[in-house]
Amino acid sequence: RVVTQGDGWYVFGLSPDAAQQAFARMDAKLNAAGRKLEAVRRYVGAGRLRITPDMAAAYRDIGVDQLILPLFATNMEDLQRRAERLLAACGAQTA
Repeated sequence: RVVTQGDGWYVFGLSPDAAQQAFARMDAKLNAAGRKLEAVRRYVGAGRLRITPDMAAAYRDIGVDQLILPLFATNMEDLQRRAERLLAACGAQTA
């Protein structure tokens, strides 16, 4: 349905290399259906993958529109600490 009707595709737990292969298969199907590749946004759910700044850059380089990272905490202080750690892992600046 993504090829004929969708405007986004979500893959879960795939490394940048595996996601790139999946996107290449989808791109071929989009081309065959006469749809532009830009018509479908690409989302990756990291799942249990440990994301590093290099991995975040690799996802960006293969055209991922949004990298979705899990964030679980038991209290607000834990949430703050974990959020800062995730931002740092992705190469983002923290305040």
